Amino acid sequence: MSQEKYIELMIDTSTSWGRHLVVGIMDYANQYANWRIGVYPCGRNERLRLHRKWSGDGIIARITTEQLCNDILGAGVPAVNVSAYTYGLPGIPQCTSNESVMGSLAADHLIGLGLKQFAYFGPTDRPNYVDQVGESFTKLIREKDFKCYTKLQDTESREQRVRMGVHDHALIQWLRLLPKPIGIFTWSDIQGFRIIEMCKVAGINVPNDVAVLSGETDDLVGSISQPSISSVNPQPKVIGFEAAAILEVMLQGKAPHNIQTLVPPTAIHERDSTNTLSIQHPDIRGAIQFIDDNLAYKIGVDELCDHMDISRRTLEHLFRDHLNRSPANEIRRRKIDHAKHLILTT
Repeated sequence: MSQEKYIELMIDTSTSWGRHLVVGIMDYANQYANWRIGVYPCGRNERLRLHRKWSGDGIIARITTEQLCNDILGAGVPAVNVSAYTYGLPGIPQCTSNESVMGSLAADHLIGLGLKQFAYFGPTDRPNYVDQVGESFTKLIREKDFKCYTKLQDTESREQRVRMGVHDHALIQWLRLLPKPIGIFTWSDIQGFRIIEMCKVAGINVPNDVAVLSGETDDLVGSISQPSISSVNPQPKVIGFEAAAILEVMLQGKAPHNIQTLVPPTAIHERDSTNTLSIQHPDIRGAIQFIDDNLAYKIGVDELCDHMDISRRTLEHLFRDHLNRSPANEIRRRKIDHAKHLILTT
C-alpha cells in the first residue's frame, strides 16, 4: 500500500453543499486512496486561512478569497478548488458545478410548468463572483421570447433578516408588482425561503401565484419551508469525488487532465413550491394529470388520446401551442423526471 497522505479539507460544513462535498471526497478516499483527512466545522461565511506553519500533502478547498488562494499557493502542495470562483487557475485546478447548465435546467423546468412570466432573484453579497447561474437562466428565458424580471438581494445578511423575522419591504413590494402567475428562480434555498416568507406577508399564494425554484440546495431549509422548496441538484457528492480523483493524480506527480472540471446538474428535486401547472386549458390539464397518474405504466399518445376522447392531431396542436413540445415528449420528460426522483429519494 502507498504511503499515507494527509489531506486538508477547507470546506464549510454548515451547508448541505459543503457536507455532501465532504461525503463525496471520503467516498473516493475510502475506495482508491490512502488518505488521512482533516476536516473541521466551519460556517459558510467564515474567512478561512491556512496557517503559515501548516504541513500536509494536499488540499481540497472552497477558495472564495484571494487571501486563501495565496495561502494555498504558498504552501506549495497539490490543491483543488471546489468553489465557483476561479482563484488560482491554472495553478490550482477547479472542480465545481456547471452553473450555466444549472440556469438552463431551471429555465426549462419553469417553462415546462406552462408559465409565461419569469423572474430571477440573484446574490450581491459575493465580491468578485460572476453569476453564471443567473446569466444562463435569463438568457434562455429571453431567447424563448418570455419576459424575465430580475432583482439582486441587498447587502444586508439575508440569513439575519430571516432569523429575526424582519419584513423585507423592498422585496415584498417587488413581489406584489410582479405579474402573476410567475416562476421565480432564486440563487439558493435560503433565498427561496425568504421569498416564500415574504409572499405570505404579502398575501401571495405559493405555488399558484408564484412558483419558487432554487439553485443551491440546502436540505434543512428546503424541507422546513412551508411549502417545501424545489431545487436544482448540483451533485456536490459527485463534485467531491471528482475533486479527490484530480488531487490523487497530482499527488502522484502527474498533471491533471483538465484545469477546470464542471460537473453538470442532472435533475430538479421537485417539492411543493413548484407544484403547479399554469395552464387553464382543461384538455391540457386533464392530459397532464393522466400522464402523472400513470407514470409507472407503459402509456403512449394513443392511450392519452383515448382517455381524453380527442384526436391525435388536435392533441398535438394543443401541446405545441401551450407547452411548446409534443405529447410524446411530455410523456417521456415526465417519466424521466419521475425515474430521477425515485433514484434520488428511494
